[in-house]
Amino acid sequence: MPKLYVLLFVFLAGCTHRPDVQITNYRFPLPPSSSGCFVGSSDPTLDPVTSWNQAADMALAKAGEAVLGSRIRAGSRTTGLRDSFGVAMHETQGTLKGIGVVGWWFDREGKGARSECRKQACSKPNTMWAVACFHGYERLAPKILPDAFKGPIPAWLKNPSLGKGNRLCAIGVSAPTFQKEKAIEFAIEHAKQRLAQQQCLYLKSLVVDWVDDRSWQFPETSTAGHILENTMENAKEQHVWRDKLGIGPLRRKGVTYVQVCIENPDFGCD
Repeated sequence: MPKLYVLLFVFLAGCTHRPDVQITNYRFPLPPSSSGCFVGSSDPTLDPVTSWNQAADMALAKAGEAVLGSRIRAGSRTTGLRDSFGVAMHETQGTLKGIGVVGWWFDREGKGARSECRKQACSKPNTMWAVACFHGYERLAPKILPDAFKGPIPAWLKNPSLGKGNRLCAIGVSAPTFQKEKAIEFAIEHAKQRLAQQQCLYLKSLVVDWVDDRSWQFPETSTAGHILENTMENAKEQHVWRDKLGIGPLRRKGVTYVQVCIENPDFGCD
């Protein structure tokens, strides 16, 4: 007998804004562990840049869920005539400003982030992690993802900062290349893209939760075109480090890290 698939969703909740999150009829403050920094992860991929960006977008999506709130839709999926599985979809959409990725970490052993894992490992080996913080909360990042800031690495990587005063800064990374100059070029471009998102982040996120504890998240991030153009033109390279020995947080030889900054950033989204 052919299988019949039915998917039904019912709107349950609306959105809210910082500092409270509203789900259905309940309002509650952001938990202390999520007051300024958020972690995201990615399974291993053939392209390391994809893993870095997926983990970063996951972290930004977590921030969006906490700050912007979510719409929740609940329903069920039926296969055949008897099997039914409960499902909930959490939709987040909106604009964030002043949040950026301050560190990455390649979790070879599967220990997980301290903010999500306590006494035992809770992630798969070779998971990529990223931590994103709102401006002014960067000091919390080493507490929730400590391995991203350990070891004999440059001070500007060890002590995360999104900038001070009228200066905004971001970190970018590049996979190894045959030409050193190309790696630096790619890392600078990556950093400038992240820097533009700090000024104006358009976020869409969909989380699908099943009653059997399976969960998928699909984040999308972008920024305003005029902000990206201005950042690409005016942001300046501040620091460059090529990790020849693989001792950095991404634990891979030849990875290039850069920091770029821009003066008088533009927070005016379209």
